[in-house]
Amino acid sequence: MKFETILLTQIQPDYFFCFSTDGDSIALNSSINEMGLQTPLPVIACDKGFKLFAGFKRFEALKALKIDVIPCRVLDVEMSIDMHFANELKVHCLEKSINLLEKSRICNIISHPNFNSDARKSCLSIIELPDLKKIIDSYIRLLDLPENVQIFLSRTDVTIKQVEIFRALDIVDQSKFTNWALDWNIRPVELAQIIRLCLDIAKKDRSEPFSIFNAVLSKLESSDNRTQALAQVKQMLTDIKFPQLTAWQQAMKTNKKDLKAPQCVDIAWDNTAERPGINMKIRLQSNKDLSSFKQWFDDSRVNNIIHRMVES
Repeated sequence: MKFETILLTQIQPDYFFCFSTDGDSIALNSSINEMGLQTPLPVIACDKGFKLFAGFKRFEALKALKIDVIPCRVLDVEMSIDMHFANELKVHCLEKSINLLEKSRICNIISHPNFNSDARKSCLSIIELPDLKKIIDSYIRLLDLPENVQIFLSRTDVTIKQVEIFRALDIVDQSKFTNWALDWNIRPVELAQIIRLCLDIAKKDRSEPFSIFNAVLSKLESSDNRTQALAQVKQMLTDIKFPQLTAWQQAMKTNKKDLKAPQCVDIAWDNTAERPGINMKIRLQSNKDLSSFKQWFDDSRVNNIIHRMVES
């Protein structure tokens, strides 16, 4: 490796290796304009000059500022450009974290059939992903989502599991839900909960998920507090999904009082299953607990109340 100053016109950016999401270009331009380029661009000599495979934001900033002579690190051509990319990725990840969308782009890059196998393994290790096709493909599929969804994913801390819920929506609803989340500054985990409720209601009513959501928004009480408004939205959707929820919860309080369950038994309403019902948790720490539970559960009065709860 050696350091050289190279004419910008001699540098050819290879955007195949670009994985970073959009950043604050104004701030970057201002920084370079005031202090110059602090980190030389990594390039490799090629037939028509020099190939750039990292530092694309800095390169674009230099172009915008019309800086003609660029400080560069000219790297060894005996090492493959893929291995150089892996090395630059490692440095990048030491300086800043990468988001889900950037991981998706990296997976797409290293999945090219001609990408060096050793460099591929190194990249996967750096971004902490196993070399499993199923997992890598799940990341690459994120790049098929609409542009505004990808912007949302790049701006927030989100997991691959939270994103999977989008795939149950058509492309129109994907965009509509995302635009609302961006406007309200909603966290991905909260958006995933709302989408799940809308999907469950739509499946039951044979309607469109966002139409259900839009109807709820139209009934929303005006509020400057987004947290309270979001809570209202979730509650209204829950009430639609479980129309008897309020009455059932009140009945649960009465029934629990009548049941007089021992301390080792906790009874709650479970709405997480495909078919909601009673969730009974039993914790036995001693023979005394076992005897207490058996005596309570064998009581015909208790069985009658539980039967009433199930039937309701």
